[in-house]
Amino acid sequence: MTIETIFFTQIGSVIGVLSGAFWLYRLLVSQKDSVIELLHEKIKYLELKVADAESQSPDILIERLRKRVEIGNEEIHRLREDGEDYKGQLTEKEWQLQELVAKLNKITSLLETYELVCPKCKAPLLRREYHTIYGYVSGSEVEADVEYVEYECGFATKEGEDKPLSPCGRSTMEEAGKGPTG
Repeated sequence: MTIETIFFTQIGSVIGVLSGAFWLYRLLVSQKDSVIELLHEKIKYLELKVADAESQSPDILIERLRKRVEIGNEEIHRLREDGEDYKGQLTEKEWQLQELVAKLNKITSLLETYELVCPKCKAPLLRREYHTIYGYVSGSEVEADVEYVEYECGFATKEGEDKPLSPCGRSTMEEAGKGPTG
């Protein structure tokens, strides 16, 4: 072999290795870009789900229902003032108002049944967590789930505890305001 052949073979090998490295780099960059795009789409999807969940929270639903009850009361008051001309509409509005009050009472009882509001001041549930604890009973290892519940007012309880972990901030403020001078 001549030196020229070896030289051109080495140059060809270097160009081949550089081309392969560049091709591999481009492949990795394109995969990274596609992963980033996929993550952006997932973020948008999750943001939509969070916005939807926020619009369906019990507080918002109760607030909407409360506004409907207020509007119904205002319409009934106006119809009563207008007199006998609107007797049929007045009866219909009273019936709709009773329906709304029944729905509101049902939602309120469901919130209390599932402990979604503070039992003392009706503040909404902030978080509910379950923790597993381990121990021994009669020489056998056992495990149990313990529930931790915390409300926006600060009231917190732990399953199995006689006293709350922290008191209800709103009910203690209300009790303080009802003192002998309040």
